[in-house]
Amino acid sequence: MDKIYIVLDIGGSWLKGVVFTIEKGMPFSEISALIKRLPCKKVKSRLGIDASVEDFIEALGELMPLLVNAKDIVGGIGISTAGVVDYAGKNVTVAAKHLQVLMDKVWIDYLQRRFNAPITIINDADAASIGAAALGYLTGFNTIGVMPIGTGIGFTIWRNGRKWAPNY
Repeated sequence: MDKIYIVLDIGGSWLKGVVFTIEKGMPFSEISALIKRLPCKKVKSRLGIDASVEDFIEALGELMPLLVNAKDIVGGIGISTAGVVDYAGKNVTVAAKHLQVLMDKVWIDYLQRRFNAPITIINDADAASIGAAALGYLTGFNTIGVMPIGTGIGFTIWRNGRKWAPNY
């Protein structure tokens, strides 16, 4: 049985997800276009200033059955969200007040226990930039700023094909 891969986008209003499989021999460069064509499922994220990590886990519990069947084998979970994500992609280290529960590892541990699959987290603006580059929208050796707008606003700068981070 083929493994499935789950992509989640965590926002202040919505928790969205897509599931895909990679066909044997599929070039990595085609995955972004594949995901773009797939239907997205969404539920209210239940995040907010007064939200608890349990509220968010309930939202995950509502979304996952829309994406995954009991017989599915999950090969990995990729998550994008606003905020500062550690270099290893394992934790949200800084978040706006309405997203602070994402800094609690309990929800990550929940996903790990439920699916026993690798989990990687990325800042949503960086994820949007990588996706735009994979689809051919960002080319050349330029300085490019990308600003995804949702419940909040994110921003990232890429110089000469690399994320620009003056603190690193």
